[in-house]
Amino acid sequence: MCVIMVFSFGILASPLARFLKPTMKPGEFFQAADMPAAVRNVEFNLTDFPADWTCRPFEFQMKYVVFNPEQEQIRKIPGFAVRIAPGNIVAFSRLCPNGRGCILNYKSESCCGCIESTVEQCICAAKRNHAILVCPSHQSTFDLTQGGRVLAGPAPRPPLQFDVIRQGDVISINRLEVGIS
Repeated sequence: MCVIMVFSFGILASPLARFLKPTMKPGEFFQAADMPAAVRNVEFNLTDFPADWTCRPFEFQMKYVVFNPEQEQIRKIPGFAVRIAPGNIVAFSRLCPNGRGCILNYKSESCCGCIESTVEQCICAAKRNHAILVCPSHQSTFDLTQGGRVLAGPAPRPPLQFDVIRQGDVISINRLEVGIS
């Protein structure tokens, strides 16, 4: 009886595993996880950021394992790399976390992102002494110095942040935090 159960489990294990994980090849029960990976790192030189609040846009390409003939899909994620202090560079995705497909803009004025045209006319309480990211569709604003913290608007969380590694004068952006859709 025990031999029949082991044999039955052996026959059903591979199709069941492939049902649960369709990108898995037959018989490869212990293959690595299908996590997104960078196609290539985005690199900048330290001289690309001559002063605080210098912003450089970039496009980050991520490869996702999917169930199609190519077995992968390349997604292009727009981002900003910003020097917020000497030696401190952060990088954020420009995809708004509100989930409506909006693209965030970099706003160098020290305003919360309200509809008013100039900082002097801003009537909001969230005036800042530094640049922010702003969604042009629904006016969500994000503080770059505090990990993208939401300052105003309906966005449920900060934008996704990239890992930034500095080796000498080379600044490398190599991974996006988990959660990108």
